[in-house]
Parts: sequence; structure tokens; C-alpha cells
Amino acid sequence: MVDYEHYHPSRLRYILLYLLIIIIASFSFFIYKNGYSLYIGLSLIFILLLIIEVKVHSNHLIIKDYELTNQSGILSKKRIVINYSNITDFTIDQSFIQRIFGIGNIHIYAGRDIRETIIKNFSNINKIHESILKKIRISQNIKR
Repeated sequence: MVDYEHYHPSRLRYILLYLLIIIIASFSFFIYKNGYSLYIGLSLIFILLLIIEVKVHSNHLIIKDYELTNQSGILSKKRIVINYSNITDFTIDQSFIQRIFGIGNIHIYAGRDIRETIIKNFSNINKIHESILKKIRISQNIKR
């Protein structure tokens, strides 16, 4: 049985879209008094919220027993699979604001060609870090 952990990026990545939704909502509710303008504003809010949710759920980080998978894309998919035994180094990058909210970026260096993978704006970054580190240690002990 393959045990895995599944992560999505933080919704804070799309804070500007949320602010746009608030602006549209305030225009719709307070400026326009007729019904059609209100329906148009509510439709735009719904469409923007749907776009945010699709973008959040189209990016996955899957931590399996022997490999790490980063998949992104809505219509065209990009999937990067890295075996833990090939990871040479990985770092966590967090700005001050990201540290406050517990999100961050992961840089993974793997293989002979030193391929870099960047996983951006994921929440639970410390939990992800510990999981990857644990899997790397397990793969090194099995290899030796």
C-alpha cells in the first residue's frame, strides 16, 4: 500500500484576486441600484471565485513513499516526479509575510544535471519540509 500526502498551494497566493472581488462586490451592492447591475456584479464575483478555486486545485504536491510529484496546469499538465534518492539538496524560502502565514517556497535540486524544481506558496511548509526530509533519510538508509 502506497502512503502519500497531498498538498495544494495557499489561497493567500491569490490575495489580489480576492481584493478585486471585494471591490466588485462593493460596487455591485452600493453603487448600482437596478437589478441587472447587481446580477452582473454577482456573476463576476462567482466567476472570479471559481477561477481562484480551479487555480488552487490545479496545482498539487504529492509526497509518496519513494517519490515527490509536483503537478500543475489546468488544460495542459506539467508533472515533475523526483525520486528521493536523486535529491541532492532542498531549501525552504520564506519572506517575513510568508512566515507569518505559514506559507513558503521549496527549491529542490535533484539529479546529475542539478535540475531545480520550485514549489511556490504552499501552506504547511514546515510539515512538508519534515515529510520530505524524513523520506530522504529513509531512502538513504535503504540505499546503504
